[in-house]
Amino acid sequence: MGYSLLHLQAGQSAELEELRISSSTISASLVVQERDEPVAGQWYSADSYFFNLSLTGRPASARGRFEGMDGGYQPVGELFFLPAGQRYLAKGGPGSQRTLFVEMSADEQLQDELRISADGAAVWRTCMNMPFDRLRDLLLRMAREVHEPGFASELMIEGLGITLLAETLRVLQQVEANTTRKGGLSPWRLRTIEARIREGGTLPTLSELAGLCGLSRRQLMRAFREETGRTVGAFIQELTLERAKVLLQDTDLPVGEIAAQVGFATATSFSTAFRRAIGENPRSFRAKRNAH
Repeated sequence: MGYSLLHLQAGQSAELEELRISSSTISASLVVQERDEPVAGQWYSADSYFFNLSLTGRPASARGRFEGMDGGYQPVGELFFLPAGQRYLAKGGPGSQRTLFVEMSADEQLQDELRISADGAAVWRTCMNMPFDRLRDLLLRMAREVHEPGFASELMIEGLGITLLAETLRVLQQVEANTTRKGGLSPWRLRTIEARIREGGTLPTLSELAGLCGLSRRQLMRAFREETGRTVGAFIQELTLERAKVLLQDTDLPVGEIAAQVGFATATSFSTAFRRAIGENPRSFRAKRNAH
């Protein structure tokens, strides 16, 4: 597992005392930190989520920011959350505090949903300070388990961690939904999606389009429907078949070659999709148009 506190600047020091419960998917640690000088560092993990809860109050000097976040360093709340693949920059003054660190292996099904988009300022700020009692209560239960472990403590920590991650996903999705532009999807994202579909070649996947837009798949699906009243899949099919109709009318290319140009793996799959959408097969469509 992998959170890593990269480097402390030269001449700085931090003493740690730690209690820990670990399993194959989660690690929960109670840490007492004593610092006699200012510290600065970076937190990053490509494949782990990270929670930090201050149990004795965050020092006033604690500041942080996510890489790519507009503005300078911001005050850090009692609880902050670091998604996998995001870099967090931190600094603080001398002092002491007792904190709970929780690191969880990234769930592949959730990792895309927990990615913060480049323009997700409200979500960035929420991750810096998550004032949600249900999250705090779950972490406090984990802290008690680490402090006084009992029968099946690892199993208890894993169960609480799964619930914590699900609740965090709900919180961040709600924050994102509350700040999404009315109408759903920004014009530049619509242009990006349309350009990718029209360029031909392999048909784009939902994950590819979401990546181009800096959104998760769920965010893209929701925003696209709000903006257009259609699904992304229906839009892909519409533009693809429009291009196919033009090629059938204006060129002598074989149907199989047209199928490849508009992104279908075989002429058969293209013909099936074309017939379902248009009501006739490509050859019949071409013959009728050429007859006029």
